[in-house]
Amino acid sequence: MWIDPYISDMQAVAKVMRPVALSLILYASHARTFSLIHGYSAPLEVYKILEHYDAENNSVLCVGSEWHRFPSSFFIPDYVGQVRWIDDGFRGLLPFPFNSTLGGTAAAPPYFNNKNMASSEQFLLDVDACTFLVELQLNRPYLTRGSDLSTWEPIAALPYLDRELSPALYRSFFIPYLWQDKNVFGTYKLFWKTSNWSYWAILAQRWMEQNAHIDVAVVGSNHDSDTMLRSEVEPDSTPQNQLVRFEHLIDMLPAEKESSHLHS
Repeated sequence: MWIDPYISDMQAVAKVMRPVALSLILYASHARTFSLIHGYSAPLEVYKILEHYDAENNSVLCVGSEWHRFPSSFFIPDYVGQVRWIDDGFRGLLPFPFNSTLGGTAAAPPYFNNKNMASSEQFLLDVDACTFLVELQLNRPYLTRGSDLSTWEPIAALPYLDRELSPALYRSFFIPYLWQDKNVFGTYKLFWKTSNWSYWAILAQRWMEQNAHIDVAVVGSNHDSDTMLRSEVEPDSTPQNQLVRFEHLIDMLPAEKESSHLHS
């Protein structure tokens, strides 16, 4: 039986190229998947960190311009009583907590409209009521709410791929050693409001755990708030009986509430 040598050569080339083409497709698929996971998973991971904190019940979690990346209340622990939106310029209608007293799923709540316009009820006007804040900080010429470190303390920070400043090739596919060097990253942060009473209680507990070898007493004071958590040691006392005063802290902690603590 005669076999055309041209066909035989094509079959040999096909045997070689088939696994090469398949390998390229698999590599491109995996590189794309890895880029998405490592570059954009921060919005999912940052909410999981809330599970490791014991704040006061009915805490308020605030979200501003990152409302569209809020996964769902499934990731929110029980001690968070509300998830509220902060007005950061978006003028569309945002989700509201489900309220069965308004007719359930068969009725349209009064704040709904057919123009997708923002409702005056969807934003939290008093930002001081927030216990936690979720915010994306990018390299932009403007400050964000979390930039005020006198009001907010970052308790979690995860890298987030900056799509606008990263080259299309390197942000689309995970290329080892080049993906991190060529791309630009922002920071997806979870903040805790420093004026919250449980924040200061945890700081006090941390200090006492680190200084468990001395006797600690918490006393009240009528000094100004800028002396809060200032520690003073009695000059004439021995190391075993040093008196450490967390001034003004006792006035912030309700007597009926126990100090919150971090999970180990």
